[in-house]
Amino acid sequence: MITRQAGPDDGPALASLDRNNTAYPWSQEQYLTLCAGANPHRWALVAEAGGDGLQGFVACEQVLDEASILNIVVARASRGRGLGRALMAAALRRMSEAGVRRCHLEVRASNDVARRLYATLGFAETGLRRGYYRDSGSREDARVFSLRLDPDPDIPESETMNNSQ
Repeated sequence: MITRQAGPDDGPALASLDRNNTAYPWSQEQYLTLCAGANPHRWALVAEAGGDGLQGFVACEQVLDEASILNIVVARASRGRGLGRALMAAALRRMSEAGVRRCHLEVRASNDVARRLYATLGFAETGLRRGYYRDSGSREDARVFSLRLDPDPDIPESETMNNSQ
């Protein structure tokens, strides 16, 4: 597995991965805009596995010295192998190198797997957004997590799975 910066040609693949692996995907237009680099403060890292192609990605946004994880998706067939952790570690490393001091994210209250992952990466739950997610007439709360990044975070290089950009 390698991680790399998403490029303009990756938009359709990110949209497809999201659509085929999550219940509430972003639109293809959102991914085309993200990958086109139209907003220099928004970017994505992708994880590829040889002949299996794109297996996951993390989308991020930076504003001054703070950043947000906007979305993270891992193909169902690749879950449970540490790919989400590797993508998060690579994103946090890039944020730290860019001078980010704090990273935030929201996660569905029902997503226990993701909440455990974020906790093991050092994120602390800092808030609750009631009814944040709207789905077919129902609403779900979001748990807000934050992580203070040190100038040189102690995230082992091995967790980025042969990180290359």
